[in-house]
Amino acid sequence: MRHSQIRLLRAVAAISISSLALMPFQIHAQTVVDGEANGPVRTSQAGDVEVTEDGVVRVDSGPAIIVDSSSDVFNEGEIAAGEDDGATGIRIQNGTSGSIINDGDIEVLEDFTGEDDDQNGVADGTIARASDRHGIYVEPGGTFNGRIENNGDILVDGLSSGGIVVDSRLAGDILHGPDGSILVIGDNSVGIGTHDVTGEIEVRGDITVIGRASSAMVSEGHVGGTITLQGSIAQRTNLVTDDDTSLSLSRDDLRAGAPAVAMRGKVDSGIIVAAPPEDADGEISGDDTDGDGIDDNEEGTGSIVGFGAAPALEVEGADPIIIGASTTGYALQVDSTINGNGSSRTIDAVGVSVGGHGGVVDLEGGIGVTGRISATTFDSVATGILIGKNARVPEPNIGEGGVVNSSISSTGDGESYAVRDLSGTLTSVRSNGFITANGSFEDVTVALDLSSNTSGVTITQFSPPDEDEDEEELITTAITGDILTGSGDDLLDVSDGQIPGDSFFGSGDDRVLLSGDAIYSGDIDFGEGLATLDIDDEATMSGAIEINNQIGAITIAGDGAFRGQISGGDALSVDVQSGSFGAEDADVIAFDTLNVGADGSLVVFVDTDTGENSLFDVGTANFAEGATIGADISSLEFEEGTYLVLVGDDISGSPDYNTESTDLPFLFDGDVFTDTAAGEITLQVQRKSAVDLGLDPALD
Repeated sequence: MRHSQIRLLRAVAAISISSLALMPFQIHAQTVVDGEANGPVRTSQAGDVEVTEDGVVRVDSGPAIIVDSSSDVFNEGEIAAGEDDGATGIRIQNGTSGSIINDGDIEVLEDFTGEDDDQNGVADGTIARASDRHGIYVEPGGTFNGRIENNGDILVDGLSSGGIVVDSRLAGDILHGPDGSILVIGDNSVGIGTHDVTGEIEVRGDITVIGRASSAMVSEGHVGGTITLQGSIAQRTNLVTDDDTSLSLSRDDLRAGAPAVAMRGKVDSGIIVAAPPEDADGEISGDDTDGDGIDDNEEGTGSIVGFGAAPALEVEGADPIIIGASTTGYALQVDSTINGNGSSRTIDAVGVSVGGHGGVVDLEGGIGVTGRISATTFDSVATGILIGKNARVPEPNIGEGGVVNSSISSTGDGESYAVRDLSGTLTSVRSNGFITANGSFEDVTVALDLSSNTSGVTITQFSPPDEDEDEEELITTAITGDILTGSGDDLLDVSDGQIPGDSFFGSGDDRVLLSGDAIYSGDIDFGEGLATLDIDDEATMSGAIEINNQIGAITIAGDGAFRGQISGGDALSVDVQSGSFGAEDADVIAFDTLNVGADGSLVVFVDTDTGENSLFDVGTANFAEGATIGADISSLEFEEGTYLVLVGDDISGSPDYNTESTDLPFLFDGDVFTDTAAGEITLQVQRKSAVDLGLDPALD
């Protein structure tokens, strides 16, 4: 217990609760409640109030303890208020000052069971009766100077009620400690609600709310410090009633939902959904390495869980607001989890929403994610991060181990967006984590919807800077789902991991750069404008490319490889400096110019079942000395034959046969023939002679 935290208790001998009547104006006294007492207790009469572990302050109606003077209140025992409207554990008048610390229990409960006439387990009406009830409440209209701290349990039943609600300006801090818990049951209620707070807001304990349009936390005003969320903060959809039956909120209640956490005002030093810090070995020590006053192994892990039509975390205000950068460099840092759940049919789900309507919301530095942001809908729209039209968010950075995910749990025609920017202000996406849009083949699945951007956006997927050789063999980063960009000049820079989805670029000059050991297995539509694809190092691409007959360039270098299809390549040039360029099936690949360097190879696909092969149809083909042509063979059931692999208006150079890149059966060998006059290159496959096999020539 934290007696040491109530430093402002005056150095006056303690008196018992029974002597209050004899000393009604003992403002500088201290009152210790160590037994059961009927309130209300007023600090203007009692002075500083301490309720010990054995103490109980109980009232049938109204507030149990009233702070109507500059005094401290410290509770280790129990504060209990009645069942009527307006019942409150500790009520604080504005214009006062002090420290309000709860290490015990505050119970503002009522005996009420919601109606369930059809006995289907779903509430037919409200789940509480009385209203305007609170655990700790600061009255509106002024300023309270001090600190509010909760390390105990606050339980509240009530409509339009709350656990800790500050309806005034707080010149100080709010701490909901790691040992604290708040449970509020009732419609239109809140776990913690604040207005202007000059200092820090730290939510390290658990908050649970159950009720139509109820939120676990709402910050309505200007916060001068950082908002740290490091407990389990959740909306729930069902409860156990006073008669021990289970009751759930209705689907209509869920559609009318409020955010689990709502940020409505300016925050000077950012919002952090925190987790305990880990050392280099991924362990959590018993030291306070992050300097927050709590040993790391005693810290909680932040978790925001929302149910219903509203986002799990919503950042927006009626007036323009700025969320300043935290110590991480981001306005919103998510190191743990945020989950938005549309828990019934036709209900959308959103993990994080910024600036959907109202004033402009400016997130300085953007969003950093090393934890997980997710949204799951049954059959409607799921969005992991939604950046609304009235938002300014320069970048989401999905760090190592970070995940942004959207999912549709049923097969249908829903929509799944991992990150969706409707503002056009997002100019950069960086990820060495996972950005994933899940759904069936009938659903819209978009990993990055950046189609509102007109200035150009850079998407970077990369490996951790300290990745070792074993980690290089693992897929530690991926973008799964489609990528949509707008009319600016866009860059997709991938140096690690996978991109199995399709990319659709707008009307700008767009570039895709694949390097490292990146694997791109989706398709790319370059839209209108200059199209550029560079494949370097050990990167590979195996999808289809649509150039739309715009000017385009594909460059292969290092050990890079392309196996795919090309459409609309009338003005496309392909430069195979090294590595390989080839087809994935027996289609015609037509484009303007082909250059194959001394270390480059052109690879033809041969379908042994049909006897057909891919064909490169080009205007000009240039082969440097040492350039080769090889083949991808569909199976080992192979027959001898001659395959036309390239036709061109102008062919220079004679490529050799590439034995290393062609997986022919052992008994076969190949050769390449160039007929410059006819503008044709053929690949001939024949059985090896006895001499080739090292046998007696008479066996031929």
